[in-house]
Amino acid sequence: MTDAVGIIAGSGTLPKLLAQTLKAQDKTYTLIGLDGFCQPDWLAEHPHVRLRIGAMGSMIDHFRRAGVRRLCFAGGVTRPSLRSLMPDVKALKLAGELMMRGLGDDGVLSKIAAAFEAEGFVITSAQDLLPSLLARRGVMGRAKPSRQNEADIIRGRAVLAAMSEADVGQGCVVCEHIVLAVEAFEGTDAMIARAGQLRPSASGGVLIKAAKTTQDVRLDAPTIGPDTIKAAKAAGLAGVAIQAGRVLVIDQAQVIAQADQAGKAGRAGFFLTAF
Repeated sequence: MTDAVGIIAGSGTLPKLLAQTLKAQDKTYTLIGLDGFCQPDWLAEHPHVRLRIGAMGSMIDHFRRAGVRRLCFAGGVTRPSLRSLMPDVKALKLAGELMMRGLGDDGVLSKIAAAFEAEGFVITSAQDLLPSLLARRGVMGRAKPSRQNEADIIRGRAVLAAMSEADVGQGCVVCEHIVLAVEAFEGTDAMIARAGQLRPSASGGVLIKAAKTTQDVRLDAPTIGPDTIKAAKAAGLAGVAIQAGRVLVIDQAQVIAQADQAGKAGRAGFFLTAF
């Protein structure tokens, strides 16, 4: 193996951003675009193959042929059923173990990572490859959270800490101390939309997003991007609060600009802050 980087690419912008960064840095890298998750329109610009999520043996073979030593999981992947997984021989044993243990999402990812590590790969994170993705503590745009917003952020952080024990969710929406929604299988944007339907009229509310207490952020770091801000504003929320040093911000300049644009539309400023 060399110091080549391998990316297992799921949905969203993150895999594309990492690939563009590695290409610009003239690094040796290759991608596996996961069928049904990774959008194929940008893959042609990079060395890659497309494989189904259950083709673990083929993934290992591809990465070894490419001289990959460091391996990065990037992008979204919903948990498949065993039938849709169609595991190959390498993945079948792992799939059986995961079903027997009944693990949560973090536990499943840890077991998958351990299986790749047992094959000699070193797991690296998106933030190791691109440190500028990590949110820094403090207000990120022009608007600041109100006292009520700050109280809701404290409440949301406590809720997320409690949810961590059950390995459930990375986000919640709180409005005037009321927990309107918590993130589960549906994902952040769907949770935000649901919270918007429950939000008391003109009361605002805050999206709080943080890593679980025991979460391995090499494998599944909480992420926000322009679509998150768009969804939160459409739901009538007052702002977004994220965990500094643990949450990734995709297209950070655009995210901040979108948050700041709310004030220009005659509305109270939409805040974006990292705690």
